[in-house]
Amino acid sequence: MNFMKTILSILLEDIKRKHLFIYLFLVSIGVFGQSGTVTGEILDQNTQEPIPYVNVIIKSGEKITTGGITNDKGVFL
Repeated sequence: MNFMKTILSILLEDIKRKHLFIYLFLVSIGVFGQSGTVTGEILDQNTQEPIPYVNVIIKSGEKITTGGITNDKGVFL
């Protein structure tokens, strides 16, 4: 009887580990698989005119993840 409890316990632990691995894998896909497009226009606060050739950056915390520059009409893609 004790032998069966040990076997059952080992099997349950193995199943729990597999479920945990699958869960963590699926969560990581959602976190690292995010992508998208950021677009916009940079305007002067006072005149509301476009500002050409402005550096635009996207940060995650203190780390710069990507960036670009506006075109001659102040638009970035």
